[in-house]
Amino acid sequence: MKICIVSDKHFIEKEPHFALELKKLGHSCFFICDIKNNYKNVQKFFPVLPVKFWQIENNALVKNNVIKFFKKIKFNIVLSDTLFPAGYFGYLAKKSNKKITNLVFPTGADIQYFPKIKYGFKNDARKNKLINLTTKYFDGYLFGAKQLKNDFYKNWQPNDGHKIWYVPAGHATPSYKTLEKEKLQNKYGLENKFIILTLSRLHPKKNIEHLIKIMPTILKKDKKFHLIIAGNYEKLWYKERLKQEIKKYKLENNVQLIGKVTGRKKKEIFLLSSIFIIPSVCEVVPATLLESFHYGLPVISTPVGHSIDLIKQGKNGFLVPHNKPNTLCDKILSLKENSNLRKIIAANGKITAEKHRWKNCINKWVEVFEEAINIVKNK
Repeated sequence: MKICIVSDKHFIEKEPHFALELKKLGHSCFFICDIKNNYKNVQKFFPVLPVKFWQIENNALVKNNVIKFFKKIKFNIVLSDTLFPAGYFGYLAKKSNKKITNLVFPTGADIQYFPKIKYGFKNDARKNKLINLTTKYFDGYLFGAKQLKNDFYKNWQPNDGHKIWYVPAGHATPSYKTLEKEKLQNKYGLENKFIILTLSRLHPKKNIEHLIKIMPTILKKDKKFHLIIAGNYEKLWYKERLKQEIKKYKLENNVQLIGKVTGRKKKEIFLLSSIFIIPSVCEVVPATLLESFHYGLPVISTPVGHSIDLIKQGKNGFLVPHNKPNTLCDKILSLKENSNLRKIIAANGKITAEKHRWKNCINKWVEVFEEAINIVKNK
C-alpha cells in the first residue's frame, strides 16, 4: 500500500513510529506536515511535503501543489489526523481521485465541545464550515473508544455510507534500565517523597486545578506527598492560573511546575514518581497513559477517551470521575498505604503497555486499511 499521512502538530510526535512499523511490513509511507511544526525527524525516514496549513483553503497555488502531489504518487490511502485542518487535505485527495480511500482519525477539539472551558470548534464559524465540507468526502472514521464516536456524532453529521472502525492506541516508548527511585529522588531534591505525577500538554481541559485543590486534603493525612506538574503550556495564561492556585492553597513546597520535559529528564521524572494521574475533563488518546504503564506507574484517570478502554478497574489502574474529589483522595491514599497493590497494578500496566507497542498492534491497522480500500474499490 501507498499511504499518505496528513500530520498536524499532535500526531507528528507518534506518527513516525507508526509509519516505521508499516514500512517494516512492506508498505510505503509519505507525509504532509504543517511547515510550522518540527517535521525534520519525519524527513529522516520518509518523503515529506511541507505545507502552510493555515493557507490551504484560500491559497490556490498551495492547493494545486497538494493536488499534484496526490496525482503523482497515486496513493491507496490518505489518513488525516484531524477533521480540521488535516481533513481538508483528505477532501483535496478525494477531489483529485475519487478512488483514493480517505480516512480520518478525529481528535480533540475536532469532536469534543466544552463551552465552559472554551474547548472545541463547534462555535467557530470558519472551522465549522470546513469540517462540514470535509466530512462529506471521508470514506471512514477511526476511533479508539466508543465514547469518541459518541462525541463525534453529537457534534457533527458524518456523510452517508461512512464506515466506523475501532483501532488500538500505540506507543514506542524507549526501553530503559531500572534506576533506583531513591537515587533519582535525591538528585531532584525530593528525598523520601511519595510523588504524584501528571504530564501532558497543559490546557484547561486537563483540569490540573483539580489536583492542586485536593493536595491540602491528602497532605493532612501524610506530609510526604508531592505533586509534579510537567508539560508544555498550550495557553500561557493557564500557567499563571496554576501558579495562583498553588499560592492560594500555600502549596509552594508541595507542588512543582516543571514545564516541558523530554529525553533523559522525562524518563527520570517518570521513574522517580510513585503514581500517575490524568485528571482531564476530556481526552482522545492520552499518550502519557501508555508511557506511565511502561514505566511501571500505577495510574488513576478520569473516564475519558482511550483511558476507558485501556484501564481495567482495579487491575492495571483506576477510573475516577473528575467531579468526585473525595474518591480520588481515597484512591491516592490507599495506593500509598498498600505497596503490594501498587506492585500488582504496575505489573499489569506493563503488560498493557507491551501489548500496545506499535509493533504489536500495527496489524489491526493494516486490516482496517485493506478493508477500507476494498469498500471504496467496490463502490
